[in-house]
Amino acid sequence: MTAPGDPATPPGDPRRDDAAGGDDAAGGDETLSWSPEPEPTANPGVPASSTPGATSWTPQDVDATWAAMERQLRQDEDLARAFTRYDRKAGRVRARQAPPEAWRAPVPVRARKDSNPLTGFITIVIVVVALIVSYDRWGTGKVDPSLAVALSDHAAMPRVTSQQGPPPGFEEQPERLLPAVSTAGLEGSYAFLDTHHDTPVTWSPCRPIHVVVDTAQAPDDFVDWVSHVLAEASELSGLTFVLDGPTTERVSFEREAYQPDRYGGQWAPVIVGFADESEIPELAGRTAGLGGASALEVGGKAGYVTGAVAIDTTMLAYPRYAGEPAYVQVLRHEVGHLLGLDHVEDTTALMHPHDSSQTTWGPGDRAGLAILGSGECQPTL
Repeated sequence: MTAPGDPATPPGDPRRDDAAGGDDAAGGDETLSWSPEPEPTANPGVPASSTPGATSWTPQDVDATWAAMERQLRQDEDLARAFTRYDRKAGRVRARQAPPEAWRAPVPVRARKDSNPLTGFITIVIVVVALIVSYDRWGTGKVDPSLAVALSDHAAMPRVTSQQGPPPGFEEQPERLLPAVSTAGLEGSYAFLDTHHDTPVTWSPCRPIHVVVDTAQAPDDFVDWVSHVLAEASELSGLTFVLDGPTTERVSFEREAYQPDRYGGQWAPVIVGFADESEIPELAGRTAGLGGASALEVGGKAGYVTGAVAIDTTMLAYPRYAGEPAYVQVLRHEVGHLLGLDHVEDTTALMHPHDSSQTTWGPGDRAGLAILGSGECQPTL
């Protein structure tokens, strides 16, 4: 007989009467049975229950022994599964014991650390800078982008007719000083102030364009902004500028093209400065600036040799806009005239005569400047 508890053949349920046998029990196969009464020969050391005065096992003792054995056997995982299958077949429902809950260490409450003083300082700096930039661009005193004013006009500077001037080709080099700028991919409106034989009049790319600044009524940072705008124009046109610094000459469009006593043996440099309508009547009304250049024609060739840019002093009262002094937008526009660009009706172009929403060079402006910078060398001027 298989020992009780073998997972292959668990003991029969006491409620079954298979042991009663009948005819089938008398057959050749041994019937597996279990009885609360121990067999007399199974345990010789235990007195039989019929022995007078002897201690015997009661059914309760057997049940307790079996329960203890079952608990021990159920601790084995494989045996536990076997008992579970047996219980299901026998119709015995056992309450499922909840698995013991594992002990978990309590999560300590993390103390709040003091913030890094450097982090706090950086945060304050970022906030302050953001406020300054926001006020600079969107503050209460910003220039209204929809404000329709006559930003500028080009000055009708006369062509140089005097035979007095530097030797032909003064400072002229055999090749251009900077590479030409490609117009590939640049689309937009542009126009030219002067043409000669259907070709735009240009500055020579083979000599530097000298520039001086009239600082009489200008703010302290004016020279720096002039240098900045000229650098932009050089990059877009491929022309070379040389900023010679401040001058005692007052900005004017009636100046002599050649002033050897003041500037030596070169053409008078381009002059940039602030003025009002009492000095330059064309600045009256809503005109914010003027710009233009003087051309010289020799031997069938024409080219610019000097020029001027004047900004109305009223622009100094305007607040900064888009991170720059308000007059810088006018300065860019007038430098466009200085290099030969005319007004266009395209509102996306800086060279629009009235729309002040465009603060820097548009695609059409860039294309026009690239063409104006691709002219020929002018050794005869």
